[in-house]
Amino acid sequence: MISARFLLALKLITLIFFLFVFAYKTATFVDPDLGWHLRAGEIVAQMGQAPMIDPWNYVINDQEWIDHEWLLDLFLWNAWIKGYWPIALLLFFLFAFSPIVTWILRTRSSLQLLFVAVGASVIWPIIGVRPQALSFLFFFILYELLVSEWSIKIRKIAFFFLPILFALWANLHAGFVAGLAFWVIVFFIQLYEKIRATKFTFRYLVNIESASLLFSFIATLFTPYHLTLWREIITSTTSPLIAYVAEWQMPLSRLDVPLIIFLGAGAALIFASRKMLPLREVIPMIFFFVSYMQHARMAPFFFITALPPIQRTLVLLSNNTQILIKELPSPHKHLIILAPSLLLLAMLAYNGTSSMLREPYEPPYEAIRAVQSIPHESCNVFNDYGFGGWMIFENPNAKVFIDGRSPHWKAEDGTSPFADYVELIKKPDTWNTVFEKHHICIVILASEPDNEYANDISKTPSLWMNTFTKLANLFYPSPSHAQLSATLKDAGWCTV
Repeated sequence: MISARFLLALKLITLIFFLFVFAYKTATFVDPDLGWHLRAGEIVAQMGQAPMIDPWNYVINDQEWIDHEWLLDLFLWNAWIKGYWPIALLLFFLFAFSPIVTWILRTRSSLQLLFVAVGASVIWPIIGVRPQALSFLFFFILYELLVSEWSIKIRKIAFFFLPILFALWANLHAGFVAGLAFWVIVFFIQLYEKIRATKFTFRYLVNIESASLLFSFIATLFTPYHLTLWREIITSTTSPLIAYVAEWQMPLSRLDVPLIIFLGAGAALIFASRKMLPLREVIPMIFFFVSYMQHARMAPFFFITALPPIQRTLVLLSNNTQILIKELPSPHKHLIILAPSLLLLAMLAYNGTSSMLREPYEPPYEAIRAVQSIPHESCNVFNDYGFGGWMIFENPNAKVFIDGRSPHWKAEDGTSPFADYVELIKKPDTWNTVFEKHHICIVILASEPDNEYANDISKTPSLWMNTFTKLANLFYPSPSHAQLSATLKDAGWCTV
C-alpha cells in the first residue's frame, strides 16, 4: 500500500486537475440550447408564467410547448440580463464538481482514485451551463440519502424533505424521472430483503418511506403543466427520431478510451465480487447501465450508481491481496503498488489533451447575425440543428426550422421538422424537395467536410451564394430575390 502522505498528494493533484478542467469548460463551453433557454426565461419574466405555445418554429404553427426547465430558464435570464452571469457559472460549476470532490475525498487507495478520475471523464459532456448538471447533483444527493451508509441515521428525517426536492426538481429539469425510477428500485429491493428475512406484513408497505415516495410522485405534478409534463417526457423519450440526436445515441457508437476502461475494468471487478455486494447498489447500477447503453444522455446517472459498488469492490480486493503483495520480491511489489498511481497520472494527462478543452464549442455568432441581415420576408431559413437555439437568442422575433426542443414535434397533418431534417441527413440529394416544401431561401449549416447536402448545395452557384466561416456555411439567394424566384421556377420549383 502507498503511504497516507503519498495518497494525499495524489488526491490534491487529482482535485486541482478537475477543479481546473471543470471550471475551464464551464466558463468556455457554450451549450447550443442555451440561447433558447435564455429567451424562454425572458418569456417567463415578461408573462409571469411558463410558456405554453412555441413562438419560434415556422414549420408547425401554434405548437404546444412544455418547457420543463422553465424555472431554471427564468433564473438564467435574470442572471444574464442583470449582470449576475458569473454567479450562474459558479453555481453550474459547483453542480458538476461537488460530487467529484466528495468521491475524491472518500478514496482510500490510488486505485479508487483512478476510477473516480476515469468516471469523471465520462460525464464531461454535462459540464457547463446545462440543466443536466443540476440533475446530476440532485441525483447524487438522492443516492447519498437512500443508499449510502452514512445517511442511515438521518434517512427518516430526509423522507420528509424529499417530496420538496422532487417538486423543485420537476420545475427545473426532466431528470427527476430518473430519480423517481431509482427510488422505486431501491424501495422494492428493501421490501424484498425484508420479506426474505421475515414473513410479509402490510406494514412493510405503509411506512414513512412509502408515504414519502408517493408524495414525491404527487409533488412532480406541482408544475405549470401538471400531468401534461409526464406526457411530454414520455413522448419525447420514446420518439424514434431521437436516435439521430447525439446525446440520445448509444455511447459505444463513438470510441471513448475512459468509457471503455471504466466499463471493462468496472464490470470485471463487480462480477468477481458480485456475491459480496448489496442488492441496493447492484440492481440500480444494472438498471442505469442498460439505460446508458441505449442513450448516452444517461451517463451521469449510471456513473453515480456504478462508482460506489466499484469502490466497495476495490476495498474487498485490497484486503484480499495485501498478504500476497507482501510476499512478492521488492521490485515486483513496488511496481504493483505504484501502477495505479502511474495510470492515474496518465489518465489525467490524457484528459488534459481532450478536444473539449482544446476546442470548446461555441455557436457561429457571426454567421447567425449575418442571417438576420439578409432580407427574407417572403421565404424561410433552413438551419443546422445545433444553431437554432442561438438564432432564437439573437433575434427572438425570427423563425427557425428546428432547434433542440423539437425532435419529437409533429403537426396534425404529420409534418415534422426533425423528420425532414433527418431525411436530408439520410438522403442528401433530397434538399431540393425539402426546401421547396418549406419555402426556404437561406441555409445555415455547420462547417463539416462530410456534410453531403452542403456540398451538393454548393455545386449550384446559379441558386446560391456561399459564404464560409470557421464554424458555418451560409447559403443565400444569388444575386437577388427576383432572380432567385426566376431561377427556382426554371428549376421546377414553385414561385416563392
